Amino acid sequence: MRETILVVDDNAMMRTFLGTFLSRTYDVYLAQDGEDALHWLSQNEPPSAIIADIDMPNMNGYTFLNIMMGNMGYAKIPVLMISPDNSSERRIKCYEMGAQDVMSKPFNPIELEHKLKRFTQVSML
Repeated sequence: MRETILVVDDNAMMRTFLGTFLSRTYDVYLAQDGEDALHWLSQNEPPSAIIADIDMPNMNGYTFLNIMMGNMGYAKIPVLMISPDNSSERRIKCYEMGAQDVMSKPFNPIELEHKLKRFTQVSML
């Protein structure tokens, strides 16, 4: 059975790119913001990992991550945050909130794939 990745990004082109690229290896589900992602999570089995943008309307990545880490059912899901702003302050905030890793946009998709592989192997243990 393939691992599942939930991609949360308000940018339709980024969602489509990540969905297409990652679907070679994973079952990929797409959400347009944190609210959409939480709805998906409430209706499905937890994914192996989540990729979430920080800057989204309705519910941004910080709020989404905060809710994730505060829910015992979701807190162990590895979350990789992505953002065009790669400032140290933003990365540290994500780590302090419980994110497994942070990548800046644009990113190398092969690097992303390696990070996800590491996350999903850890979650299977």
